[in-house]
Amino acid sequence: MSLTVNEGNRLNGQPAASRESSSHRKALETALKRSQDYLLSVQKPEGFWVGELLVDSTLASDMICFHHWDGSVDPEWQRKAVNHILSMQLPDGGWNIYFGGPAEVNATIKAYLALKLAGVSVTDPRMLKAREMALSLGGVPRMNTFSKLYLALLGLYPWDYVPTIPSEVMLIGKWFYVNFSEMSNWSRSMIVPLAIINHFKPTRPQVGRHARRAVPGRLPRTRPRVASRPGTFHLAQFLPVARQAPQVC
Repeated sequence: MSLTVNEGNRLNGQPAASRESSSHRKALETALKRSQDYLLSVQKPEGFWVGELLVDSTLASDMICFHHWDGSVDPEWQRKAVNHILSMQLPDGGWNIYFGGPAEVNATIKAYLALKLAGVSVTDPRMLKAREMALSLGGVPRMNTFSKLYLALLGLYPWDYVPTIPSEVMLIGKWFYVNFSEMSNWSRSMIVPLAIINHFKPTRPQVGRHARRAVPGRLPRTRPRVASRPGTFHLAQFLPVARQAPQVC
């Protein structure tokens, strides 16, 4: 006598699907119990928890650059920041933007620039490896908008090549397809300060002059041009018009 499919899948009186579900449930309960035990073990006697916020090296690099641009360098804080940045350098000379990740061009060049501004010699073996890695990643031309803006503020990168949205875009009404009100909260909080900075261009070239060699990669030397086909209209052609006639918004 042959067994049916359901009978063949039974073992110890339980269907195979039921056994698998039971196994998963037991693993889940075990994981939950371990998580609960760990959280309770790190709770402070007063009843609260403390957890370190882990970030990449770019925040420390950005702050060093800002303090030099602002003229508000605290030598003791800078010493600690330099040690922190160097402690996060990868064996290949670069810096990453997430734990266990590979070297990333923005983080690497930012760290190199910050260390140079802080007085670390470019002949330091760690700096030489960092520069070599930055160049292998494409150098400054491969950096993002935020990173290029930092360089421009120090006179190390031409403003004409820093992508931006003119501050006048905030005057465009909701009738326009792309308007400020339709952007996400995060986008608005980034676009507004970037647009204002790009409008005034508060450059401090005297700060970046001694760090000019800290920019790995060839810099553009000609003004960018917008190529367009005859009979077409490019957004870059519209923005100057919006600047001249904000009342239409």
